[in-house]
Amino acid sequence: MTQFKCTLKHLSLKNDKAFQKLTSLKLDVHFPSHRVSETSPHQNHDLDTSGLFPALKSLHVVSRSESQLCACIPAYLVEKITSLVLMLTQPIQTTDFFASTMISLSKMRSLKKLEVFGGSTTRVAHWNAMLPLLQQLPLEEFKLDVFQSTSWTASLESLVDGAVTFRGQTSKNTTAIQPLRALTLPSSLKNSFITLDCLSTLAEEAIGLEYLALSLKPEGRSSGRKAIADLLFAWKTLKRSSCPLKRLAVSQFGSDVVSSAQEYDDLAQLLDLMFPQLTSIRPYDGEKTQPYWNKHWWFIERLRKMYKRCRLNQLPSY
Repeated sequence: MTQFKCTLKHLSLKNDKAFQKLTSLKLDVHFPSHRVSETSPHQNHDLDTSGLFPALKSLHVVSRSESQLCACIPAYLVEKITSLVLMLTQPIQTTDFFASTMISLSKMRSLKKLEVFGGSTTRVAHWNAMLPLLQQLPLEEFKLDVFQSTSWTASLESLVDGAVTFRGQTSKNTTAIQPLRALTLPSSLKNSFITLDCLSTLAEEAIGLEYLALSLKPEGRSSGRKAIADLLFAWKTLKRSSCPLKRLAVSQFGSDVVSSAQEYDDLAQLLDLMFPQLTSIRPYDGEKTQPYWNKHWWFIERLRKMYKRCRLNQLPSY
C-alpha cells in the first residue's frame, strides 16, 4: 500500500501526463481511519486536480465504510465514479439505512452501476431500505448480493415491484429517471425469492430491463400446476408483452421446480409469452452442475426456445 501511495503521488504531482490517456480505472483503497492519508495529493489544497484523468470514462470504486461513502475515496474522483460497490458487514435493520449514503450518491452525476454486497453477518430485515437507491438514482445497473434475510418473499417482491413501477413514471413533483437495464437479485436465500406473479408484473412494467438474475420459485398466489396454468391463460388471452428482456439468469433454492411434464411445457410457454425478446436463460453464476439446472431448467429452456421458434415462424404450437 505504501509503495502504491508513493507511486500515485509521484505520478499525479510530477508527471500527470501519464494519466492523460487513461480511460478506465478500478480503485479499492482503504485506510483504517476511513480517511485519505495525510501524504495524499488530496490533502494538498493548493493542488489543482481539475485536469486529472481527462480521458477517464470508467471508474469502478469499492467503498468499505458500511452505509456511508468511505472518505478514503479522494474527493476529486467522486464525481467521476461510474460503478460503485458498497461493502457491508452490518445488518440492514431500518428502512432509512442508506439515508446518509443517498446524500453522497445523489451528487454522483456519472454513477451508472451500483452493487450492495453483504458479508456473512449482513442480514436484511427491511428490503425497502434499498428503494431510495433504485427510485432516486439514475442507475442503469443494480446488483444486490446478500446471503441472509430475516424478511420474507413478499418484502423482496415489494422492493422489485416498487423499483420497477416507479422508474420511468412522472408526476407534477418528480422527474422520470431512465429504466434499469440490468437487475441482479440474491441467488440463495431460503425465505426470500421471486414468484411467478412477481415475474409476471415485472414483465408488464419493466420497460427497459434487458438483464435479470434472480432466485425464482415457479408458483404464484396459488401453488403448483394451478399457478402456472392461471398465469399462462392470462398471458394467452389478455396480455401482450413488450418487455425487452434478453437475458435471464435463474437460481432455485432446492431442486424441486415442477412436478409434471405438463408443468414443464406450461412454464416454457409462459416464459416465452412474458419475455418475447428473450435470447437465453442461464444458471445463476454459471452453476450448470446444480440440481435445479441439470435436472429441470435446461429442459425448460429448450422448450422455451422451441416455442419461440414456433411463434416467430407462425407455426401452430399454442
